[in-house]
Amino acid sequence: MPYPKKKPVKAFELPSSYVAVDLETTGLSPYKDRIIEIGAVKVVEGSAINEFETLVSINAPFSAEAQRISGITPDMLKGAMKESEAIAAFMRFCGSLPLVGHNAKAFDALFIEQALKRSKMDESPIWVDTMKLAGELY
Repeated sequence: MPYPKKKPVKAFELPSSYVAVDLETTGLSPYKDRIIEIGAVKVVEGSAINEFETLVSINAPFSAEAQRISGITPDMLKGAMKESEAIAAFMRFCGSLPLVGHNAKAFDALFIEQALKRSKMDESPIWVDTMKLAGELY
């Protein structure tokens, strides 16, 4: 008698409610570079319900390479929110939902963590990294 086929077990599942986030930065180091744009979509029970986007002003020049990659120039940041204002607004937007991003734990989460520290905010968002999902699927 053959054994019944087992259903594959998913080791990774995306929560039904979350905030998908993507950052643009001045470079790759979360310790010396800065966030210059935060973009996010709030998903509740599988439906996108709201968006968040802000540029972030910085008090330092950034490379032509970072400008080329992001499409953001220093002139575009004039009058934008300061980092502490932007990160506070972003965290209010997220509420208690987990944050989702691709390679997030190695990049976005570190930049958000450093911005929270510099802004003296005692927040610790939960992160879901879709790179793990991609690895399991492919």
